[in-house]
Amino acid sequence: MRSLLGFDDVQRASLWRRLSAMERAGIPIQVSVGRLVDQGGEGLALTAVRADLAEGLGMDEAFGRAGALSPLERRLIGAATKGGRLPEVLDDLAEHFDDRAATKRALVASLAYPVFLMHAAVFFPSLPVLVTDGLLAFIAAVLLPIAAVYGVIGAVVLGWRALRAADPLAADRRLLALPVAGAVVHKRALATSLNVLRLLHASGVPAFEALEAAGAACPNAEVGRAFDRVREALGQGLSMGQAFAGEPLFPPEVVDVITTGETSGQLDDLLLRATRRLEDEAKLARRALIVVAGLATFSLAAGLVAWKIFSFWSGYLDAIRKAF
Repeated sequence: MRSLLGFDDVQRASLWRRLSAMERAGIPIQVSVGRLVDQGGEGLALTAVRADLAEGLGMDEAFGRAGALSPLERRLIGAATKGGRLPEVLDDLAEHFDDRAATKRALVASLAYPVFLMHAAVFFPSLPVLVTDGLLAFIAAVLLPIAAVYGVIGAVVLGWRALRAADPLAADRRLLALPVAGAVVHKRALATSLNVLRLLHASGVPAFEALEAAGAACPNAEVGRAFDRVREALGQGLSMGQAFAGEPLFPPEVVDVITTGETSGQLDDLLLRATRRLEDEAKLARRALIVVAGLATFSLAAGLVAWKIFSFWSGYLDAIRKAF
């Protein structure tokens, strides 16, 4: 329930925000991590990081081995250590988890009433069955249909997780193909990787290495592969603008930013603008997705209520005909 309502994401955002503040204050990373672990709570996710730092491992390796962190967190922090932009990336991670928490809460709020209607449409019309036919008949009339619905939902979730574990690339391709939701995932993945590219490029990291880190940090495997293909095209002698232009997963505005920035020497500033625009568009698409999900669920609930009312009156009229 905590995860469903976004409480875990809020705590994770607070963790990265506190670590960013300590980093900006000049506190050594080993001391900062140790303080967060000693404070308990979400800071315990860094227990393995503290141990690895104490053994002399580098920061990128210590965070990269932390099983309590998500792949996105490990990859972004690893990229940040290469470019010396750790506070900025930690702030981005905090914003990412804040956005995710807000999305979860908005989705729950949008679905709460229609889901209640769906349960009420099954439960209340079947109350007479409890009186006339007993508990077992009531369970068959109410709990079994609800259990079947939740069983289907559970099977879909488990199937999706199995697909992600077995073939992440195929799963992410299907995710990008979804209406509305695919646009959210696409824009968010582009914004994440372009931001990594910007941070590393601004720190003087060669483009070839920066693109490799951007692809590795991408939360969507299919979009990440596009960055890998751009890196391969650079190795074949193409310019960065030409390499990006050859990839259909990059929208024209992103290609224009790369081409203009490469020729004008203002790639860092233009990438920052493009990243912010993509993040704003992702937020708008996410809000549209929440609205669509709420309307779809409400329509389903309304249809179920209408069917229950029709079934009740049909049965009632049949009973009257039989009586006369």
